Amino acid sequence: MGIKGIGFDLDNTLYSHEEAFEKAIKYCFSSYIQKEIEKSRLIPSGEFFHVFKNNCDKYWVMFEEKKISGKEYHRIRFNETMKHFNLPGNDKAAERFHSLYYKVVGDFSTPFPAMAELLSYLARKHISLSIITNGKIRTQLAKIQAIGAGRWIKRQNIIISEEAGFEKPQKEIFQLAEKKLCLEAEQLLYVGDTWKHDVEGPMNAGWQAVYLNSREASPDSAHRPAATVKKLADVKDYLADIFGRRETP
Repeated sequence: MGIKGIGFDLDNTLYSHEEAFEKAIKYCFSSYIQKEIEKSRLIPSGEFFHVFKNNCDKYWVMFEEKKISGKEYHRIRFNETMKHFNLPGNDKAAERFHSLYYKVVGDFSTPFPAMAELLSYLARKHISLSIITNGKIRTQLAKIQAIGAGRWIKRQNIIISEEAGFEKPQKEIFQLAEKKLCLEAEQLLYVGDTWKHDVEGPMNAGWQAVYLNSREASPDSAHRPAATVKKLADVKDYLADIFGRRETP
């Protein structure tokens, strides 16, 4: 049975979350912290981001292993960064900082150059398209709007963990996509950049997967994706070999 539907991860798959994240955090630093704390005007935004990102990475494993909640993760990475610069930080300030971040991160999201060509090609091939992403509804929809993916992917086929009640890599979020697309698991393929969420998750649900390994990370399991590529443009080349490069006029 051939592939009739394709699901896409959002962050670092259709656009660079790393770039948007850095720009948004620097904006929050300049707009929020610098206005409230006079001393912070002596700190370059790039230096603040460097320490903040180090704390993100330092405590990420604890969050992934569910040793701390998302709220606790936000608090600790913010408060530890503020402590590094001898600036006053507390949990309420951390929440205000992250609330601003989630409001603006979509404004800094721009699509990878290959996104429009890829989605347009698949639409012309009559392939059903979906986005399956972990995150907050408002924030993820703002990103999708900013990168213009809604031109090809219907809102009903955009599945966001906060709204779905499940998150990747749980099978249930992929099974929800099957129902929305009216397709069987063996007819579906998923494209994403994270091994656990975007390879193990869909493959455990019976889907095929294309691993967008832009960071050249090593696999964490014995799963064998249909293909491993380094950039989104390579996904188009892989799918063109499957669906055919020639199109009906």
